[in-house]
Amino acid sequence: MLRRLLIPSLLATGAILAGTVGFPVAHAQSDPMAVCRANTAAWAAAVATGDPAKIGALFAPDAVWVAPEGTLQGGQEITRSAEGWLKPGAKHVGTATAARQVGDVVLCSGEATYTFAPGGPAKELKSRWAEVLTRSGNEWRIEQVAHTYEPSPPPQPQAQARAR
Repeated sequence: MLRRLLIPSLLATGAILAGTVGFPVAHAQSDPMAVCRANTAAWAAAVATGDPAKIGALFAPDAVWVAPEGTLQGGQEITRSAEGWLKPGAKHVGTATAARQVGDVVLCSGEATYTFAPGGPAKELKSRWAEVLTRSGNEWRIEQVAHTYEPSPPPQPQAQARAR
């Protein structure tokens, strides 16, 4: 009886081991949308502080950020860039709309609205983004991000604006 159970058990164990070798095992937090939402919330919190170093801390040291203005490479360059646009009073509202995970990599995409208030009237900017997050210890870091801006509506002449 024991011999009859031993062989199927060994075969089942071998099949399970073969499956784990062929496919990467996801980490404990294997809900990619939860990872993306947490990253989006961390981004909003970093923007709310007005501290460029907190933006830079979200990125891997060798991260790449591609935007219509150009490409930034490395966490330090991203932090320096944020010094130019991130001011107290800025606000970010982001929504992750899609997520996929393969092992230690999560792909996210979504939409965001930034409101910048650097010493003048607030300016709103809408964008669409996609990013690659990689796991670093117990934290996820942005490895690559690309975003585009939605076109702003053309300014209305003052006479038309008052007529409404």
